[in-house]
Amino acid sequence: MEKKEKNKKRQSRIFSVLLGIGIVTLFFLVRCFAVQSFRVSTSFMQDELQPGDFVLVNKLPVKDNPGRNRIILLYRSFYYDKKPSFFVSRCMGMPGDTVEVTGKGYIINSQLISPSPNALFEYRIEKTITGKFTGITQKLDLPYRSREIRDNDDLYTTLTIFEEYQIREELTETENNLFTSIVPETYKIIIPAKNMPYRVDSLTIPLIQFAINRESNRKALFRDGKLFIDGKESNFFTFKEDYYWVLSDNSIHAIDSRHLGIIPRDHIVGNIWFRWYSKNKKQRFKFI
Repeated sequence: MEKKEKNKKRQSRIFSVLLGIGIVTLFFLVRCFAVQSFRVSTSFMQDELQPGDFVLVNKLPVKDNPGRNRIILLYRSFYYDKKPSFFVSRCMGMPGDTVEVTGKGYIINSQLISPSPNALFEYRIEKTITGKFTGITQKLDLPYRSREIRDNDDLYTTLTIFEEYQIREELTETENNLFTSIVPETYKIIIPAKNMPYRVDSLTIPLIQFAINRESNRKALFRDGKLFIDGKESNFFTFKEDYYWVLSDNSIHAIDSRHLGIIPRDHIVGNIWFRWYSKNKKQRFKFI
């Protein structure tokens, strides 16, 4: 009897150990290949995601991951031997797309895509109406964001398009002329796709230089707006990987493809699809 009891205890311990190993292995596999929790540390996607939010990222290699107009987690190494930095941004351009950024939104493959309702744009308020502007924002209980006095004591701030509309409704026609939007720089780019010959010129080089250096093992040389591979000038470069174009809702202060250039597929962790914690209790346990 004692021997049987010892065997049962031994089997029970072995089962517990194996169960523990199985749970740890399953957790590791899920975290590496399926879903990962991530803490948002920037205001790049304000007001969609707030600093301190905890979100789940879908890492599965399925269709639409990354998806157009989805908020994604990506990383980028600014130097080849440095630890990568993680960012959240909105995936706007897919491989092969023609993307034009304008003051009215994004034109993708000749179709105008309106910016996110939470996208922030910069505005100038001339000093003669800054007092009234401040009073209106307090009356409407609008979020207080960074405000900066520049030039001739004019006020610069960021607003969503709907917030702009609300404020303009409170201003007279003359006052509206003193409340102007800062039109961002416009530009057009074709997003490289895998195995697609890509024309290289002085306009596209700043946006694709990092990617070409990466794929050519830093054998590329850029001089006078031209590309040289192994010392030979080349007007085309064929990429080995798909690339994407990302733009953040907080376009004034965020880091996105305007600074990083095109984003290779293997630098994208996946779509952010669920927020499981936020300092704002109303935003907890919500799909993104």
